[in-house]
Amino acid sequence: MSSPPRIPAFAGELRLDEEGRRASASNFGRHVERLPRAVLAPASLADVQAMVRFARAEGLPLAARGQSHSTFTQGLVEGGVVLDMRSLAGVRELDRESVLVDAGARWSTVLARTLPEGLGPPTLTDYQELSVGGTLSVGGVGGEAHQHGAQVDN
Repeated sequence: MSSPPRIPAFAGELRLDEEGRRASASNFGRHVERLPRAVLAPASLADVQAMVRFARAEGLPLAARGQSHSTFTQGLVEGGVVLDMRSLAGVRELDRESVLVDAGARWSTVLARTLPEGLGPPTLTDYQELSVGGTLSVGGVGGEAHQHGAQVDN
């Protein structure tokens, strides 16, 4: 008989309880529900890496989730692990050429940091409360995309 898998230690919050899992079982539209086995709100990149390794070793599907506005239920996973990226929402570095942010940072947070410096992305989504990681994962189309390309192009 095999022993149960050893779950790694995480600095972030690992939710295995029904309430925590249900909170990540549907997206913004609430039309589809997929109940994950676990939800991790990572505290660092190391948490993300540890969970990806664990999920791969255990054969568990994995989905990253930001503000839960994903297309085609991209941020939902039945019986697997959801990485709740809202816990990684910092704006880390800013210079005249680029800004380094966590995947869970919202565009409104990025703009609050860049606009006072006279900086901003050439293309923005129409709704700035979406996460950077989420919009980039689907390309990021905004009102200036016809002229400057999608967000992912910049």
